[in-house]
Parts: sequence; C-alpha cells; structure tokens
Amino acid sequence: MATEVWTLPDCPRCEKVKAALRARGEEFTERDIGKLWAGEDRDVEAMVQLALQGGAAPLVRREGVFLKPGEVEALLAEGDKCSSSSCHTLPR
Repeated sequence: MATEVWTLPDCPRCEKVKAALRARGEEFTERDIGKLWAGEDRDVEAMVQLALQGGAAPLVRREGVFLKPGEVEALLAEGDKCSSSSCHTLPR
C-alpha cells in the first residue's frame, strides 16, 4: 500500500506535510478533502478520521493506517525544515 494525503486547496499545513514527504523521498497520492466531504470520494475510513480530527486537514494514511494527530504534527515540523526549493513549489 502507498501513502495517501487528503488536502484542501491553499492549505499551508497540507503543503508542509507534502513537502516533508517529498523531502523523505516518499511517494504519495493526493486526494481532495472537499470531494470526501461532498460524498464524491466514498472512503468511509477517511471520513471517520476527518471527523475524529475535528475536520482538520490534512489526513495522512500510510500503509492502510491513518497517522495520529501528533504524527501529522511531526511531519509539519519536518516540512518547516525542508531546504529544497522544489518541495515548496506547487505542482503545475
């Protein structure tokens, strides 16, 4: 299984988590929390996790297990330390 990251547009926390994963060389699939919330993405486990996190983005699932809020915070801290400019460039 791969890593999945549910994000929102223009979300600084989402960008930092993705930057941290890129800096680690970890491949991930980006998914849209808006589609999850609207019912267009019917991932029940992700919806439950979103509710447990109080609707906070991003959600990260690695190898079928959602990261706990503290683990997401650790990735956020890593994203702040990323020195590669390519990590902070939005995909076109």
